[in-house]
Amino acid sequence: MSEASKSPSVQRSRLPQLLETATVSSLVVVAGWALKELGKPVFGAIAKEIRPESLIHILLLLIILLVFALLWAFSLRSELKNPNTSQFDFNEYGGYYIDPRSKFAVCARCLNSEHPRVVHLMRANNGMMCNSCGKGYRSEETQKTPRTNRSEQ
Repeated sequence: MSEASKSPSVQRSRLPQLLETATVSSLVVVAGWALKELGKPVFGAIAKEIRPESLIHILLLLIILLVFALLWAFSLRSELKNPNTSQFDFNEYGGYYIDPRSKFAVCARCLNSEHPRVVHLMRANNGMMCNSCGKGYRSEETQKTPRTNRSEQ
């Protein structure tokens, strides 16, 4: 496969990451400007009236809160990047996962791939097929009707 045919999909997959980076960096710049320009009078008034020990306690508390907020944000980001298969029920007969909220079948290959994603299966012939990778799965076992032997009739 040539590099020219790979580039549109690579560019599409990098776009959310680039937008995320641009948004975070913009927020950091705006927060820095706000603290520098708008916070000077407020911080000056607080610094004159507060005891130095209390200021250190407040600063430590804010740092701890920031660390917890960042840990929470990174854990949410990792959940988005890597869907956890424990969130889905597994159909052993068909070999696919089932989304408990929507009850749709989910492709096991796509969910466990290098770049995990949730792809619902579509019905095809007597089974199911992934819309993304094309893997086929068998459907739920149906109620078998007893066959009658033609010679017995």
